[in-house]
Amino acid sequence: MTNSKTCNKCKQTLSLDNFGNHSYASDGLRSWCKKCNHEASKSYRKNNPEKVRETKRNWAAKNKDKKAASDKKYYEKNKEHISEYQKKYRQDNYERLQEGSKKYRLENKEKKAATDRAWAQANKDKVNENSRRYRQRHPEKQNEIHRNYNQRNPNVWRTIAQNRRTRKLENGLFKVTIKDMNNILTKPCAYCGSKKQITLDHVIPISRGGTHSIGNLLPACKSCNSKKHAKFITEWKKNAK
Repeated sequence: MTNSKTCNKCKQTLSLDNFGNHSYASDGLRSWCKKCNHEASKSYRKNNPEKVRETKRNWAAKNKDKKAASDKKYYEKNKEHISEYQKKYRQDNYERLQEGSKKYRLENKEKKAATDRAWAQANKDKVNENSRRYRQRHPEKQNEIHRNYNQRNPNVWRTIAQNRRTRKLENGLFKVTIKDMNNILTKPCAYCGSKKQITLDHVIPISRGGTHSIGNLLPACKSCNSKKHAKFITEWKKNAK
């Protein structure tokens, strides 16, 4: 058995290790050397990009497990190269990527929202850490967001403030929903009957052991609430005489 073979493409006589295996060939080797095969494949891919992509897509669709294993193996071997390539690609195509991302979000609002919620649920620690870093880098912007939110949702802020006060005084905390608060605020003042500037009043003041709960809340106009302040009703009425 000879230790060399002549390539039918370049006509060079080369050692057998320069030829790839081919099960149907009489000698079990390809007729073209590896270099010629490589050049031919490279030329075909360049001249037939659509066909090559279509072939890859079809193979991947039929061999999902193999494709996933192959991708994982490649990624493990080329982490640094892939990371560097992706970073450079994002830098070179920043505007195009931003525009594509914006278009996708607009066309898939519900799907994007569901995906974001699922990711946030599965990565709570990352979300909290990212939020903390953002607040540290943009304190003025964060304060502006809070101010705007509180102006649009005054009852939410009231609930947060009251819950904080109750926790600090260890009076016990009971859930009061925004719906409950809005319902109370639509009623007239429990002390004078006025319907103007209705606020929430704690019948038993929180500073004197009262709880932030439905049973301890009444609608009160701003004037009555200010006059009652941290007094019990009986104290306030007695002093008012």
